[in-house]
Amino acid sequence: MLAITVDIKAPAAPTALDLAAAADSGTSNSDNLTSVATPLVSGKAEANAVVTLYDGQTLLGSATADSSGNWRITP
Repeated sequence: MLAITVDIKAPAAPTALDLAAAADSGTSNSDNLTSVATPLVSGKAEANAVVTLYDGQTLLGSATADSSGNWRITP
């Protein structure tokens, strides 16, 4: 017999949103301020979740989190 499980719970919002140090052009490389036009943004989400990055209504990019929940987007 085939058993099917349907996950109807939405994943939590991604956490630990961070600019890569090389893309962080603010006062320090950890203040998450940049003037770089296409910075590398990374974070953690539910494993295998699709993460989408928006600026208001404009889609900047998307990525699928790996099995540990890590994802990276360069808009």
